[in-house]
Amino acid sequence: MIPKKGTEIVSNPTDAMRLVDLFESSEIKSTYLDSLKITKQKWAEGLRKMIAEPEQINPTSLTNFCGKAPLGVLISKENPVGLAHLMIDLYDDGIGKYYNGIDSISLILPKRMKEQMKLNISGISYSYDEDQVINPVFATFAYVLTDNYNWGWDKKYDVGDENKVWAGSTLGVEKRVLDRFFGYNVQTFGSNFLSNTINLDKVKEAVDNKNHVYLLVNSRLLHNLSKAGRWLIGTHYIDVRKIDFGNKGKRIKVVWWEYGKLFEQTFETKVFKRFVAGGVVFKTGSTNQ
Repeated sequence: MIPKKGTEIVSNPTDAMRLVDLFESSEIKSTYLDSLKITKQKWAEGLRKMIAEPEQINPTSLTNFCGKAPLGVLISKENPVGLAHLMIDLYDDGIGKYYNGIDSISLILPKRMKEQMKLNISGISYSYDEDQVINPVFATFAYVLTDNYNWGWDKKYDVGDENKVWAGSTLGVEKRVLDRFFGYNVQTFGSNFLSNTINLDKVKEAVDNKNHVYLLVNSRLLHNLSKAGRWLIGTHYIDVRKIDFGNKGKRIKVVWWEYGKLFEQTFETKVFKRFVAGGVVFKTGSTNQ
């Protein structure tokens, strides 16, 4: 389950912040996102927040961007300069470039999508209580990744699709983004369906060996919102940070990240195993130090 070393990029938050400062003080005026009523200052504010506080990225329960949220954390930590270039370009004309250490990747935010999502992104950004506020920069990052990499899903975005199947990420989609956009060597395990066959010892081994591990779980079962047997698919990604077994392996303590926060909970091992459909595992430059 332990993949080869991932791509390493020399990038740091200080240089990224300088780029944001230059952007905010420049004469750049968006010819693309102006209809979203997000000013250059608000865009710079959102970009600074992603760079300075990546762990607070929150896709909120209003969207299905849970698979894109750990990717937002990842790029903010691993390559903040690349993130700054990408999002400033997208703000300018809807075409962003990102260098992943191997290739230069172009992402396009289609005009049809921009026009249809304008009420959603401006509304989601500033009209809800604190736990339901989504950073407009992260929201655009999630929209554009979804549109460019969710092959096989409904490709045509319609208003409201950010909380429907269009915005979701199968294991194949998550791997595709990490492989082709980020340039990481990624392995998947399990499937998109609950099977009660995941080897949690191997998952713990991957986490202990400083791999990134994103588990695809059933959120309703994980958060005890349902005990019904009909919830047989993975619906939500969590970024696993630590796993410990207790009581001769009968109990499992899991520390994970989701919705901009860290969570810690102890489960019966056999119960937690039922929640997990599969996952992705990979290493990055920083986790090889």
